[in-house]
Amino acid sequence: MNIKLVCLTAFLNIKTVLNEPRLLELSNALFTASCSWLVHLASLSDQVENEEVIQKIKQLPLISKANRQLSYIPEFIIENITDFLTFLGRFNVQLFESLSSVDEYVTLVLVFMGDASRLRNPHLRAALAEAFEAILPNKQHGGGRTLNSAFAEAIFTYHPLIEDLPRVLLDVFVSIELTGQAVAFEQKFNYRRPMYEILEYLWKFDKHREQVKKLATYAEEHIDDAEAPLFLRFINLLMNDANFLLDEALSHMARLKENQEAMDHGEWDSMPNQQRRELENTFRHTGQLARYTNIMGLKTLIILDMITRSIQSIFCQPAICERLALMLNYFLQHLVGPKRRNLKVRNLNEYQFEPQKLVAKVTDIYLNFSQYDEFCTAVCNDGMSYNEQLFPQAVEVLDRIGHPRERIDAFLKLSEHIQVFAAQQKENDAVYDDAPDEYLDPITSTLMSDPVMLPSSRQIIDRATIARHLLSDQTDPFNRNPLRMQDVIPQSELKETIEQWKASRRRQQS
Repeated sequence: MNIKLVCLTAFLNIKTVLNEPRLLELSNALFTASCSWLVHLASLSDQVENEEVIQKIKQLPLISKANRQLSYIPEFIIENITDFLTFLGRFNVQLFESLSSVDEYVTLVLVFMGDASRLRNPHLRAALAEAFEAILPNKQHGGGRTLNSAFAEAIFTYHPLIEDLPRVLLDVFVSIELTGQAVAFEQKFNYRRPMYEILEYLWKFDKHREQVKKLATYAEEHIDDAEAPLFLRFINLLMNDANFLLDEALSHMARLKENQEAMDHGEWDSMPNQQRRELENTFRHTGQLARYTNIMGLKTLIILDMITRSIQSIFCQPAICERLALMLNYFLQHLVGPKRRNLKVRNLNEYQFEPQKLVAKVTDIYLNFSQYDEFCTAVCNDGMSYNEQLFPQAVEVLDRIGHPRERIDAFLKLSEHIQVFAAQQKENDAVYDDAPDEYLDPITSTLMSDPVMLPSSRQIIDRATIARHLLSDQTDPFNRNPLRMQDVIPQSELKETIEQWKASRRRQQS
């Protein structure tokens, strides 16, 4: 008997048994009761161990110290709940619409997903996000049926704690990066994929967008705090992910082109069988990686564009603005410049590579910051990828793909605006090109504007450079000792000396 038919038969049998109505009814009763019990334990403090009255949680995050009884509860109880929700999302989504107890599941997610003191396992908190994704509407599930939009909108609008979902979601997004464990990159992005879906759906609601904006405003006001604010850490990781995924995707596509050329070579037929099999296996594996990174890279870029349409100011802070501009320039240059020839692979759809969409999204992100001089300056200061031909090359691509004319015109206007800054920067570089080495940042080799000393290595570095480094790595880059932003030592005399030198150079040029 065909093995595939045997496996399919077993799968359908198991699916039928698990979807038996009475079993689902009993399972739902068990899991909703478990949700209520766990939330009740979470709301208690050690000082009120014998409290018997179940009080509804009115505000998150919970400020009381976590009840130690929670540490006695085995993790598989929450794992079973997440598995049940994930199962319903894939194979019986219509059951959600008949449940009167969905709020119990939502409350469990909101209480535990963003509270490491009550659920320490970050992988399990990420699994709660995946389970929560089952509630999203307008998404084709395994059973071929989508969840009713009105049903989901009621949850995202009227649940008493739902306004905390943006904060909770960003918290678990960040915590996946900080597990202290070696997490395979596929696993990390598999965790974040449902978080992107939830965040994208949340963005449709004014009140949820406002919550994210409040987090951004708070982060900007506390950007120099010893512990980086949540939203600042989130956008730093989001840019890290976009940078990594898109770079990997382009590398895999270039490798696929090389493999295709090798397989098309006239010597292919004369290769030993073993060598041919190895080349085929390499090609297949590279294709799988390319497909994965292309899908996730584009999704990450979509989220970055979505956020920056509404929130720009914090991205223009010195620690972030330069990184964003360098990233956009780098990928635009690879997508529209001469290097784009390296990406011409047969069967692009097979690898989910959509360069036209990537170019459109990258240029959209540029336009989100078109009114910010800091961003325009950062774009033209990039000596690696930016040149005067970069934006006109992008416009040629946008014309070919039929991008909206008003967006193309806006991009052309931005290009002209950036060229003005580029001309000014050339003049500044000519004025300051003989700056003494002690005035230059040791990492970027640029003139420092706010020099600080690192306490353990005693190295002097520009404040913006070390702030940018500490967003991803809380150590001194010169000796790897622990370092916090509040520990750096301002070098006021050196700063004044640099300013005086710059003023004298300007006088000499005038």
